[in-house]
Amino acid sequence: LDSEVRRLVRRIDENMLLQCAAVLERGRHVGLLVAEVADDDLLRHSFPAIRKQVANFAASYEQQRTYFETAMRKALPSLKDGGSCEREHTALVVGAMQQIRAFTRRVGIAEEFAGRKRRELAVLGGSVSRLLEYGFVNHLDGAAVTASIVEKP
Repeated sequence: LDSEVRRLVRRIDENMLLQCAAVLERGRHVGLLVAEVADDDLLRHSFPAIRKQVANFAASYEQQRTYFETAMRKALPSLKDGGSCEREHTALVVGAMQQIRAFTRRVGIAEEFAGRKRRELAVLGGSVSRLLEYGFVNHLDGAAVTASIVEKP
């Protein structure tokens, strides 16, 4: 019975490690997507308020990602050692699984946010292009404001 329990615990631990590795990789990728949106030229030049919103979200997400990585760096070696009693080991596994589930939700939220902002950028980019074609001046862009001031006597 004892060897069966150990085998089951090892499978749970291995599954948890696989889940942790997968969410870490997905979290890294989503962090890059959010940062890419924050660095978009359209936001930088035409919509600085939206850029600030995205940059704040990106910074918050990176804090959460760092927190998760730190928590896993502390928990995983303790799980691997196996030196703790059954109750401590169970508590570590449960705590780590809660952290993994919570971070998985955060990654999903960030991924949805990045996708939504990309769609918004596509719409805004098309709208700005059409407006500029019709001769509107983009007063949100610092260069356009300076140019329109200099051109008028």
